[in-house]
Amino acid sequence: MDNPGLKDLMLIRIILKGLSFDTSPLWHGHQGSMNLEASVNVKEVSRPSDQNVIVHMTYTVREKGAGTEIMSAHLEGHYHYKGDIGLLGKPPYAALLVQPAMQHGNLWLSTLTGWSGPVPLMLMQEKHDLKH
Repeated sequence: MDNPGLKDLMLIRIILKGLSFDTSPLWHGHQGSMNLEASVNVKEVSRPSDQNVIVHMTYTVREKGAGTEIMSAHLEGHYHYKGDIGLLGKPPYAALLVQPAMQHGNLWLSTLTGWSGPVPLMLMQEKHDLKH
């Protein structure tokens, strides 16, 4: 696969918004502040055709040390693009670096309280400056 020119790449940043949830049923009796860690994992990338890709990602929040899972979210993104694809950034930002693309995706949030539902996504599409 040819490498697209860096100037042609766009950064599509998926910001996981609305990830607030009631932790009181989970943390009843706990003292002090919660020590949490979050992770984003790419579970599957499929290419139904040359210029389309489907990406399945999971977003998980756990208690450090105990490893207790507090929340998990699943993101399915459908992208139409040219060029290669890669995952950038750290939670709570999952960024897909592709050439200018059209994106359609749904984020479903589920917590240990049993509630699940759609969560709003904010997509920011901007020129990606590869400075470190």
